[in-house]
Amino acid sequence: MRPDERFRLTDVPRAISLFLDTDRRRYLFFISILGIVQFYPMLPPYLIGRVADFLIGWQRGDSLTPMYLLIATLGVGHACVAMVRLSTKRLIGRMSIDARMRAKVWGFERLLDFSLAWHQKESTGNKAQRVLTGADAVRDWTSELVNALLVAAGAFFGALIACMLLHPATVLFFIYYCGVLGFVEWYFYRRIARLSDQINASMENASGSFVESAANILS
Repeated sequence: MRPDERFRLTDVPRAISLFLDTDRRRYLFFISILGIVQFYPMLPPYLIGRVADFLIGWQRGDSLTPMYLLIATLGVGHACVAMVRLSTKRLIGRMSIDARMRAKVWGFERLLDFSLAWHQKESTGNKAQRVLTGADAVRDWTSELVNALLVAAGAFFGALIACMLLHPATVLFFIYYCGVLGFVEWYFYRRIARLSDQINASMENASGSFVESAANILS
């Protein structure tokens, strides 16, 4: 990417894939597991409903083994899902930290490839702040934001599947909801992106002034 080229939202997946480097396949594997686990909240209501149906139809003398199996499945499922979530989030967190480290190292190495004319136009603090801000963004995208997106996607598609099982016509409501939600997200994303650029530019200028002033004092 050229120094004057604007970074867009569509470039985020490519950037994440670049900084994950050798962890790319492991990251996709654990992200897939974490995404599948997000559909687990659909299971407890189903099992509880099965227990309720069993108790409604139960008569004195009938075996309680099916109910015990359902309860055991519910308890074991909670424990297994909790362990899977904890393990995958910990591993994803480590890979996101490594990705941030690569972004910092490669970012400062990339600065050496720019022309002297570009370096003269930018202060040291501005360049350092850009690298640090971008590295932190890589970590956020590969950990917290991806996890939040998976939780939202699991809740949305889980509700869609449950409603379709009740009545297929509810899919029309979800299509309408997705259209409205997509428009709202697109509209406010543009405004948030502009504000974010202004804040980052202000931080770059402030950081640049601080670094230059500190360098002058030390010299």
